[in-house]
Amino acid sequence: MSFRKSYTKSLKEIKALRKKINDSLDLLENSTLKELDKLLATMRTSIQADIKKCTESVQNMTCVQDDWLNVKDKNEVIHFIKYRKCLEQSLKTKTILQGMATTQAMTLTFNPDTTIKKNLATLSGLGQILCQMKQSKSSKSATENMAKRSQMPDSNTVCSQQQQQSDVNKPSELCNTSEVITKKNRERYTVKTKDRNECNISNICETSMGERLITDKSNCKVKLLDKTYKVVAHYDLPGIPLSMCSIDSNLVAVAVDNCEVHFIRVTDGQLIKDRIQKLEHPCLCIAHKGSHLYITSSTALYQYTVDGTLVRKMYEDALDSQTGNH
Repeated sequence: MSFRKSYTKSLKEIKALRKKINDSLDLLENSTLKELDKLLATMRTSIQADIKKCTESVQNMTCVQDDWLNVKDKNEVIHFIKYRKCLEQSLKTKTILQGMATTQAMTLTFNPDTTIKKNLATLSGLGQILCQMKQSKSSKSATENMAKRSQMPDSNTVCSQQQQQSDVNKPSELCNTSEVITKKNRERYTVKTKDRNECNISNICETSMGERLITDKSNCKVKLLDKTYKVVAHYDLPGIPLSMCSIDSNLVAVAVDNCEVHFIRVTDGQLIKDRIQKLEHPCLCIAHKGSHLYITSSTALYQYTVDGTLVRKMYEDALDSQTGNH
């Protein structure tokens, strides 16, 4: 797959993930709106019931009053009966109104779920972009052909047996490590901050973007350095950092002595928690290669995927408790 095709494929996957997130948010929004509309409908039903009671009470009062006023007979008994009916209806209406008055006024308040915002704040992206370099078949075959040619004697060159032996006895420049790694200069930088204990650097690594990080074993911290090696940010760990490695352009993994691996992302000059991977074994050393993490316990070597899935136990020497330190 070409780089352009892999880019297009990754872009489609990102867009698809975004659509799934949008769909999930739409479902959450619709569910919340349904609950709000349900409360509104309940309130409207209650108000309509009160209006109906008031209307009926007014109509009854009007009818009783009209009957009393329209009595032509001056008999006191009839007038008293009409008066009693008016009084009874008045008491009923008063009871209804008192019941409405005691009903508490309803107000609506929306309390958002803060976990959504908190979880989003801990993320620096929708996922990881991993770049893998694979040798193409053409370049691989070309390399093999070059290797074969280098092993074949050149017909145009005549060498004596003595010259060949002298060439074999010459030391290989590639095996001379002193020429591969040389020290150009030496400078001292102070990375002390206002910590409780004296700084004890146990690991140092650099991301592909050039961000330099160190682990402070004595203060259980990961510290971010700028180009002048000044501490500009730090990340507090729950235990002692034992090992650290770079994952991608701005992500590092730190092995902690409490059987956890902390994935920390460098974002805008700050160290942000990406996620925490809990392991079922101690974590002494950690290294990254391709799409896998290689983690050692005191006696074994494990292979994990970058997302934290255990692939296999590659090696174990239960008799040597120092196996994982090498």
